[in-house]
Amino acid sequence: MHENILKSPEFSGNRILDLGAGNCWMSYRLKLAGYLPVAVDLLINERDGLGAARHYRSRVPELFPRFQAELERLPFRDEQFDALIF
Repeated sequence: MHENILKSPEFSGNRILDLGAGNCWMSYRLKLAGYLPVAVDLLINERDGLGAARHYRSRVPELFPRFQAELERLPFRDEQFDALIF
């Protein structure tokens, strides 16, 4: 599905903010597709939180950044990302 949206002529960026990333599956898929995802979630456990991303290290040795944060208090500057997904 991302081929239809992120590869459209209107979208030219590669920095994607994945809000509510959970176990980081979407960030992992975006990284494999050549994007630069950053995952954000409140949960950090290794079952269904940001810690679960460790399972992707075998396919993505340089793991994408992960941040524990609330959506109302994101630790990023304006215009730091080209797109966000939720």
